[in-house]
Amino acid sequence: MRRETVLTAILVILLASAAYPVSAQQAYKRTIEISQYGLVYVHDEVPSTGDTTILKFPRSLVKNLVNYVSPEDPKPELKVENETFSIIVHSKPGETVHLTTTFRNTLLWNPYKQEFFLKLPIYPLVPGLGKEPFTLVVELPSDSSIKNVSPEGLNQTGGTTLNKTFEADLSGNKFEYFSVTFASRFLTPLEISSAKLVLNPFSREADLTLVLNSLGGRALGKITINIPAGSKVLKTADSVGEISNGYDPDRGELTLNLRQSLQPGQRVSLEISFKAPENSQLIEIEDGKIAVKPILPMNTTAWTYYLEVILSDASPKSWSPEPYEIRREYPNTVIMKYRFTHVDPFNVGNMAAEIEFTREFSPIPALPYLFAIAIFALAFTAAVYVKKPARAAAEKKVSKDVLDEAQGLVSAYQIIIDLVRTGKIFEKGKARSLILQARAEARRSGERVRKLAREMRREKPEIEREIAKLEESCRKLERVLEQAWELAYPYLSGTLSRKKFEERLNRYYDDLKKAYGEFADSFEDLREKAA
Repeated sequence: MRRETVLTAILVILLASAAYPVSAQQAYKRTIEISQYGLVYVHDEVPSTGDTTILKFPRSLVKNLVNYVSPEDPKPELKVENETFSIIVHSKPGETVHLTTTFRNTLLWNPYKQEFFLKLPIYPLVPGLGKEPFTLVVELPSDSSIKNVSPEGLNQTGGTTLNKTFEADLSGNKFEYFSVTFASRFLTPLEISSAKLVLNPFSREADLTLVLNSLGGRALGKITINIPAGSKVLKTADSVGEISNGYDPDRGELTLNLRQSLQPGQRVSLEISFKAPENSQLIEIEDGKIAVKPILPMNTTAWTYYLEVILSDASPKSWSPEPYEIRREYPNTVIMKYRFTHVDPFNVGNMAAEIEFTREFSPIPALPYLFAIAIFALAFTAAVYVKKPARAAAEKKVSKDVLDEAQGLVSAYQIIIDLVRTGKIFEKGKARSLILQARAEARRSGERVRKLAREMRREKPEIEREIAKLEESCRKLERVLEQAWELAYPYLSGTLSRKKFEERLNRYYDDLKKAYGEFADSFEDLREKAA
């Protein structure tokens, strides 16, 4: 079943139920559905108890909770107590409250009997409501073979649907449970332990890497995922190499033929490369702004989701949310990295990355002309200068370039040390851009210094010791300067308090001064020897 179909069905049920006028006899109902990959959806309908309606669940289920949504309240509240956890829905007196809670790992798999077992409360506890008839409906997969059901009065209707109306004390403090044991080949519980989407919004090319865990059910020889409809599939592979696939571009359904069947308890790593169509909501570019919306290719959860946005011939001006890393790859590429956790079919749509950018000039189209000019200049230089003076000039230029590039590290150090000394590092708007600027400058200068030092070593082997010392101190200072962003990011993103950030800064300040002192000494030694 496609993820879009499942979510659409859930929303239709919720909105359609909410659209009916509230009758004098309001419904008390719980409907439970199971998705192909093992998520369990619990739909509750209860009368409002006033400005807020509280639905309680056993606390033991909070570890399995994936998400919760209500059409009556865009932001329900979660409260965990000693014996229960509660979802608090802001409501209006006289209306019916609808709540969908999603759970994972509530289906237990018995590999010996090849059966699933599900046990959940028959109804929620709702303070303010009394003893009322409450209807439970359990929708099992259509191919299910039911083995055992408890309580015994839970009727089987419509093939694989269980149905019964109970006399329930919703205001009490004790849950009643139902359980069912069944077999199904359709049901194949999977979870995404990690997902990574690398995307170039200008070329619309994407690389999606998934690590999937099988949690039970039959062995899988094929896995079907969803990518944007109309995409062009470029490559499908596992950790060994390319694998074959079947693709329906109209539906966006991509079936991957696994190299070996995926057994319960095993995991597999899959890579899908594709080019998204122009009208795909995956990427939206307009008026110097990019919006990238990660995709969850299966109706399941992802523990960790990495998103990398590659900007070619462009520089970011502003962004939301805060990336955990921004890396510049010279000459003209910027990579912005994001990390999301606990991604599910409901919240993935809220994890868009928005970037404002400016385009940059790319020298690539002009390379043939630049190459011709370079050849002409080289020939002209060779004609004017004799070999020995040219060699001496080259040696002098290389030495000067090493020292000039090293000044870039000094500039980056000065930016960071000033931020720390003046306290401006706590000004989030200003500190963010300056730290990233310093880090980019440190990387650029560090790469150039090491390259030029190698050239200088060939030209001046007699100062090998001083060159090696500069290279080592350059690497150390570059690493410490890059740590400024790793240190500041939790504070800038609001996940670290100012007090804890100050404590870390004190230790970092000493490391920074020490690294710079070693660099300055080696810089001065080399300058004297090269003079």
